[in-house]
Amino acid sequence: MSSKWIVGKDWNKVRNVILDQMGVKVKPPTYGNKIDWEKCQAFELKWWKKNWEPNKKRDQEFIGKMKKEFDFTEDSFADKIVLDIGAGPRSWPSLLLKKARIIIVEPLASRFIEFNGDYYKLPNIMRALSCPGEYDIERFWNRVDMVWCFNTLNHCCEWKKVIDNIEKYLKVGGKLYMKVKMSEHPHTGHIGVNKDEFFNYMDSKKFAYTNYHDSDETEDCYIIIGDRTI
Repeated sequence: MSSKWIVGKDWNKVRNVILDQMGVKVKPPTYGNKIDWEKCQAFELKWWKKNWEPNKKRDQEFIGKMKKEFDFTEDSFADKIVLDIGAGPRSWPSLLLKKARIIIVEPLASRFIEFNGDYYKLPNIMRALSCPGEYDIERFWNRVDMVWCFNTLNHCCEWKKVIDNIEKYLKVGGKLYMKVKMSEHPHTGHIGVNKDEFFNYMDSKKFAYTNYHDSDETEDCYIIIGDRTI
């Protein structure tokens, strides 16, 4: 696979560099119940391999819902840089925003490519970076026009670092589209995000945002739409 598509072929190969940047010197971060990040990623990969085909069948329904909900058109974010953090095996922005320039940040990108066909090869996908959202990618600072981060934070070891990075990446006036599941308790594959802690942290950052409860989800789930402020 060309490096145009996958950068950082294997988490184990880039892990030490990323963990050093995250301030973790010896092993991946652990959570309150001692589940480590690598076990969570193994769980996630296994789940998607089992559920990929059934989920694919629902894609068009979800795409229609998002276009209507966010008032997206074929020309939305045309020629703009859109960063999809935690894309999973397919990038929703690449399917929603046909004229945008999509960059994927997904720790399992190098594994998803094994079974997701051509989803990462769509012409509007510029690159897929196989690294976690906590990894601070300096070349994106103040260069991104939109960040899409759907159902990602509850998978992250350090979700506040992901929000810190989003704040750095977005240009002033850049758009944020985020979906966060709040009510999940930590378990293999999902770390959980405390709702009060999340919104307090968002309020401390340079975002002007609105939020609403996603009634389509069984969990306590919120959609956040915002702008990067000065």
